[in-house]
Parts: sequence; C-alpha cells; structure tokens
Amino acid sequence: MVFFNDQFSNDFNTLFISLPPNRQYFAAGVPGSFYGRLFPKASLHFIHSSYALQWLSNGLSSEAKVDAFNLPSYFTSSKELKALIERSQHFNIERMEILNNQENYVSLRNPSMCSLFLRAALEGVIAKHFGNDIMDELFNRYTEKVAESSFLNPKADKSIVLFVLLKNNN
Repeated sequence: MVFFNDQFSNDFNTLFISLPPNRQYFAAGVPGSFYGRLFPKASLHFIHSSYALQWLSNGLSSEAKVDAFNLPSYFTSSKELKALIERSQHFNIERMEILNNQENYVSLRNPSMCSLFLRAALEGVIAKHFGNDIMDELFNRYTEKVAESSFLNPKADKSIVLFVLLKNNN
C-alpha cells in the first residue's frame, strides 16, 4: 500500500493515471492537513489575515461569519518540527530533507497560479463556512490582491519545503 501525501506541487490525477496498470497495489492520495495530528489543540497563538476584511467591506459575507472564520497557519523550522515530532513519541523520523530547488516553484510565480493553488488547498474549508456562492468572486479578488502585493517577488521569498518520512511507532 502506498500513500501519496498532499504536497503543493502534486497533481493527483496525473499521478494516478501514470501508475503502471499491470501491477497489483493500493495507492491513496491523502489530502488535508497533518497539523491536527502533530500539535495539541489551542497550541497556535498568532494568526495573520490580510484579505478577510475585504469580504465584509465588499459585501461578500456578513461580519459575524468573517469574525467566526479561523484558519490557523503555523510555519516552523525543520529543527522545531523535528523536536515536536520527537516529543509526541508517536513517530520516528525516517528521513527529513529541505527541498529548496527554487526552479520547481516557478509555476506559483504568477497571481493566477498562486490563487489556484490556494483554492485547491482551501476551497473546501472556506466554502463550508461561507458557502459555495462566493467562491469564484472570492478567488478572483484574491488573484487581484496577489498581483498588487510583493508576495510573489522572488527576492522576498524566504520559504522552504520540508519532506519528512515518518514511521508510526504503534
């Protein structure tokens, strides 16, 4: 059995179509966040939102819905992540690598691709809270905001991608 973890560059449709058909195996694309399994509840204390207020000011949603929406994000160093995993005692780290080949990230260097990436990752969560009716308009506006910001400037990019292979201790 093979589990393919959801990474920002994955295209599960292409991946599954390209698997050799003459073999017997089970493959699964595993979407969603693993943060809930790693971090205790209420462990994230700082959240930043640059765009949520525009939903209210432009009439896409009510003030109560905007105030009630919470999408925690936490960006950790490889050292912090290793310490958290080891402290949990549920997993052994079999392999940990920093994937920093910037040429692989070129597709996210334009506003439309950045918006599509975010939509693929978060549309379900956002639609569940705000409803499906605002999704197209919301991500069109997000694309415009990204185009206006310095977010896609390669000189401002300090991100890293970690690959971590874990073995369950159970």
